[in-house]
Amino acid sequence: MNKLMSEMMSEMMSRNESNPDRIVRAVLGVLLAIGSFSLTGVASIFMAVSSAVMVVTAVVGFCPLYRVLGITTSRLPDH
Repeated sequence: MNKLMSEMMSEMMSRNESNPDRIVRAVLGVLLAIGSFSLTGVASIFMAVSSAVMVVTAVVGFCPLYRVLGITTSRLPDH
């Protein structure tokens, strides 16, 4: 059962970002994090959350929005 769940999760979250895409996301995430300290209120929170999303998707190599839209920048073949 665990193997089946593992395979399903692997298929659902297969990498869909290329390395250049991941680098751009990481850089933008860091810039947004830095920018969030210069603002206050809702704008600061929005930038901080956006930063976290950008960095996490860059590290993991998977973007849920890409999956929903059927987009992939990765050159890896789908299984």
